[in-house]
Amino acid sequence: MAVENVSLLPVKIQASGVKVDGACKQAYDDLHQKHLHSYLIFRISDDDTTIIIEKKGDKAAPYSEFVEVGGVVAGSCISRLQFLSTCL
Repeated sequence: MAVENVSLLPVKIQASGVKVDGACKQAYDDLHQKHLHSYLIFRISDDDTTIIIEKKGDKAAPYSEFVEVGGVVAGSCISRLQFLSTCL
């Protein structure tokens, strides 16, 4: 199986204008470097201007908790999208 040469040209991505809250960066650093959390879930604020922390998983939280919480968050996002699509 031959591998083709793939050009890695820079992709121009348009900025959304949504800012990241400073607490998100700190929590990510705590997760990545200090291992203080087992997971982080982020969301966009209600006014659609900032990315904020939805949930921080305790250091000893099991994977099943992440799946449960993630499913609830994903479900609420899907519900919101379905609501918006019916309003359009």
